[in-house]
Order: sequence, then structure tokens, then C-alpha cells
Amino acid sequence: MKQTQDLINSFDDRIVALRKEITEAIIDLLKSNDITVVTLDEEPDHLSYVVWFDDDGCGHDCVVQTVMLDGETDFEIEVYSECMGYTLTLSSKDHDFACTNVHWLSDILTSIDYTLTKENEEKNGN
Repeated sequence: MKQTQDLINSFDDRIVALRKEITEAIIDLLKSNDITVVTLDEEPDHLSYVVWFDDDGCGHDCVVQTVMLDGETDFEIEVYSECMGYTLTLSSKDHDFACTNVHWLSDILTSIDYTLTKENEEKNGN
């Protein structure tokens, strides 16, 4: 049984490390482009979705609209909840679930990269 627990602990450590690495990549991408806020492109194939849980524990599938730096080591996302009809801000500093899931973080990073690449191509006339 100890071998299984060691394996689980190894997975947990790798997940924490991966979460940190992707979060740092998001922050570095914003900083390297000298921006503190990016509004993500709304092209359907490049939308990022996260789940936000309200105080009653109900999950809401939301589209990430904006990513913002929050200090040196954190970021915030603004998400739109269609069923609730409003936008809310979630923070990596507060360990909001939407900002900790490694798959969603990877999607957010991909969406930022797509948006910035598209904006640069448009500036350069491509």
C-alpha cells in the first residue's frame, strides 16, 4: 500500500509544479508583451472555458474574457456566466478553482498566446 501512496504523492507534487509552471508562463507572457491586461479573442475555436462555483456549490461554465496581472506572482480572470448574466473576477491569489485546474490554465495560456499573436499580425498587416 505504501507504494501506491508514494505514487499518489508523486502525482500531487507534479500537479503542483505544473500548476506553478503554467501560472508563471501566463504571467511571463503578459510581462514580455508589456501588458497587464489582455482581452481574449472571441473566436469560437479559441475560447477558454472554466467552471466557477457559487456559494451554494453550483457550478457555472464560464467563458474567460480577460486576463490581468495581479502583482508579480498572480493573475486574475474575468469570466462571463451566461446563466447568471454577469461577469465576475476570479483570482489565482485566492486559489479560485478556475485558476488552479492545470487543463484550464493551459487553455488560458493558449488563448492569450493566440490573441497576442493575432493582434501582432494585424498590427504588421499580415
